[in-house]
Amino acid sequence: MQIGIVSGGVVGTPTCGSVSRPSFYTRVGTYYDWVQKSIANVPGSAVVEPDFIADDRTDMCNPNSSGVSHTNCDFRENSSSGGTIGTGLLSLFALGWLRRKQK
Repeated sequence: MQIGIVSGGVVGTPTCGSVSRPSFYTRVGTYYDWVQKSIANVPGSAVVEPDFIADDRTDMCNPNSSGVSHTNCDFRENSSSGGTIGTGLLSLFALGWLRRKQK
């Protein structure tokens, strides 16, 4: 059962009911009828991302850009991140730690 939601605070972790650190608290039960009515209705149209998010993603990518450039499309949303190098370094670190532990 959920009674309330702490939705914000000054700095750091929000603490509900703190005298020294104010936060924002909502008693969920107050809005129970509204929540039930809202989740029962299917949205009239599909939920899409705002234009400014889509524009930010596409404006920076220039398909004619080559080499090392912040507008090079090949560098955007690429899943390859040099994982082999990281794995190799982690392996070397582990071997060094094991060797030192055996001495």
